[in-house]
Amino acid sequence: MGIDFYGIIKDSKVKETSEFLKRKLPCTPEVAIILGSGLSIIEEKIENKLLINYADIPNFPKTTVSGHPGRVAVGILKGVPVMAFLGRSHYYEGRKLEEITFPMFVLHQLDVRKVIVTNAAGAVNQRLNVGDLVLLEGLINFAQIDIFSDGWERNLKTPFSTSCYPELQNLESIYPGKIHRGVYCWTTGPSYETPAEIRFMRHLGGDVVGMSTLPEVVVARRLGLAVIGISFVSNPAAGISHKPLSHEEVKEAAEKYKDDFCVVIERCVEVVSQSGKV
Repeated sequence: MGIDFYGIIKDSKVKETSEFLKRKLPCTPEVAIILGSGLSIIEEKIENKLLINYADIPNFPKTTVSGHPGRVAVGILKGVPVMAFLGRSHYYEGRKLEEITFPMFVLHQLDVRKVIVTNAAGAVNQRLNVGDLVLLEGLINFAQIDIFSDGWERNLKTPFSTSCYPELQNLESIYPGKIHRGVYCWTTGPSYETPAEIRFMRHLGGDVVGMSTLPEVVVARRLGLAVIGISFVSNPAAGISHKPLSHEEVKEAAEKYKDDFCVVIERCVEVVSQSGKV
């Protein structure tokens, strides 16, 4: 069963959570950043920050996965007021779609209209290497789970707002690895995909695969938020490498490229904050 969009919009829990955060926030965020597995290093770059644990926020979904600290950092990044979500909850943790997308509804209530969604993903496209970034342009719902009860997402033509920000085409100049454009495949997890499934994804036009992001992006777009999606390639997908896949490998790759990743996120924040487009 998909999300009852209008029911969640009217839900008192969303209002309760947003009112709690409003009382706590030291500034009004212009840009939100959702940080995936091992990518929470951006917290160190945020100045004058306030940290709030998810466990202390009413109704907020908690994180249980290693590499997802489970807190919000609010402060200034490159002169821009930001709200960074350090980690997320996942469908495979036994969460409902309403829970894993709850932060998007809260951001809408807080009047934050621009979101940078990141994830650590496996390479489906054989041209991708560990440490590369993929600026997302499309989504494939490999899980075949409707996000909304009314199937709204089936008519979604532009899940990402990247084309609104031409300055993002120059990110290669500040990142030592390669930056690609590509399509993200969503699976529910928690198990990794089989080599046969990866070949199928590649045949469908997928470039990277992961266990998050798609539900958040689809909900954000229905709420009218501008979304930039970035995948950090943390490992080759099954069948591309002979090494066994592991979550530790994902975190190790993110640690190795953390400083360069931060530079890209900082630039993205600057670009989207300077544009009035949503």
